[in-house]
Amino acid sequence: MKHTGLIILLIIASKLCISQTIKNYKGDFGNGKASYTYYDNEDYERVFHGSFEYTSKSPALIKGIVYTSSTKVNGNFEKGEKTGRWSLNTNVLDDNDNVLKNTKVDGKYINGKPTGVWQIVYINTNTGDTTNSKIKYSNDGNLKEFQADKIDGSFNDNGKFDGKWRGVYWNNQDEKMERVYEFNNGIVLKCITREFETGEITDRYDITALVNDFYSNYNQELNYSHINGKFYTLEEVNFTQNSYLNPEEDYVHNLLSILINWLPEPFYWINGRDENKSYSFENIIKEISKDELIALYNKSNKSDKLIDSLILAQENINQQRILEEKQKEQQELEIKKEKQERNQRHADLLLKYGSAYTFTRSEYESKSKNKAYEILLQDFFKCDGEGYELSQCIEGKLKEKGININSRIQNEDTFNELVRIDSFILKVKNALENLDKESEKQLKKAKNTQEVKHILSL
Repeated sequence: MKHTGLIILLIIASKLCISQTIKNYKGDFGNGKASYTYYDNEDYERVFHGSFEYTSKSPALIKGIVYTSSTKVNGNFEKGEKTGRWSLNTNVLDDNDNVLKNTKVDGKYINGKPTGVWQIVYINTNTGDTTNSKIKYSNDGNLKEFQADKIDGSFNDNGKFDGKWRGVYWNNQDEKMERVYEFNNGIVLKCITREFETGEITDRYDITALVNDFYSNYNQELNYSHINGKFYTLEEVNFTQNSYLNPEEDYVHNLLSILINWLPEPFYWINGRDENKSYSFENIIKEISKDELIALYNKSNKSDKLIDSLILAQENINQQRILEEKQKEQQELEIKKEKQERNQRHADLLLKYGSAYTFTRSEYESKSKNKAYEILLQDFFKCDGEGYELSQCIEGKLKEKGININSRIQNEDTFNELVRIDSFILKVKNALENLDKESEKQLKKAKNTQEVKHILSL
């Protein structure tokens, strides 16, 4: 067993030695030449480890004269992470000014993160003009301070814009402008835009009161603030070196568009780790709806009395809305049913009273009943005559009211009048059909309408 354990240890040690054997590379690299040391890990991935040097040269034509465009990089890696002092020295053609510009960058890395003070120098080789810039990083790689000819300011411990900043830029009219900023944890409290030469203020932006109210009511755990019945959240703005930023569209974007070109990231292409690095120097206060707040809250699994009350109120509103929708649906069904019944009733009446003659038709065996029915029709329609004459009179009376009983047209006037007539006729016929013998004897002696109505209790 002892020998077996020793053999296993020797195998593991052997593999570690093989996988971390330092190798040298010298040859083509990107657009130039490189010399560096490395080792292959257990997955056969190349891991930079040790010194690194890169150089490139190419011709650059400026006003008919050929110059040499060059780049030189020196630095060190430790297990794939940049470490120690790194430097960059370039002479690159500036297509905008058609001149050769020299850039020198010098700074320090710890565990792959920039740290301390970085120096950046830009030199116009044509005019000799020099621009010196300085960037200060914390030990965890966050930006702390930035100083240049066009921009300067500081960052808080979270790497956000903080305190006062100043930026110089050219607007769309090619006028030199200056902006003075005041930040609180990446949020623009105030921004003053003014002409650089005269100092004339052309624009003011100030949300200091809103930001103060936001933080006074801020629930950091759930990231929201309730101000005057409205809800706000703190949102981080992210961008990369490939982000498009228009200085004229947003106050902070002017600052970012300047800063992004000065970030000391000239070495991202060496081991391909920082090319799409995302930066976030800015926060914004964003108004959100009540529903958006509740949705965020439901995802958090945390407790908040205000939001709980909002949810309860919303549930009550939803229940009330559902109830109202059901009531409305029921009302619509009842209206539909009523309309269908009305149409059917109308159709039945038109079928029942197909002509004016139908009104005068009676089939009682008793002559007195038939006579009483006719008398009551005469009184109801205000007509004289009997039989056909009475039918003609009734038809004329209906036409006077715009009702043509033979047309089968279903309109409101026709329907209402038919209902009134039908109600009267049903009442009369019901009275006649239920007439007792004594009353029928009296009906034979009746001489006028009033006596008939009295006998039939109409």
